Amino acid sequence: MIGVDESKALFALLSSDKRSLEVIFSEFSSRFPRDVHFRICCSIAMLLEFFPS
Repeated sequence: MIGVDESKALFALLSSDKRSLEVIFSEFSSRFPRDVHFRICCSIAMLLEFFPS
């Protein structure tokens, strides 16, 4: 799981709907160290499972 600070940073990245996916991915790569990418992506996957659209 990810911590509170990582959750806030992730929410800030995903809250804007006016940026392209490429820009979001670029910010994601620069904001989070590579060693936490897997944990963050797992957290996103769990959210998508619990809150399907």
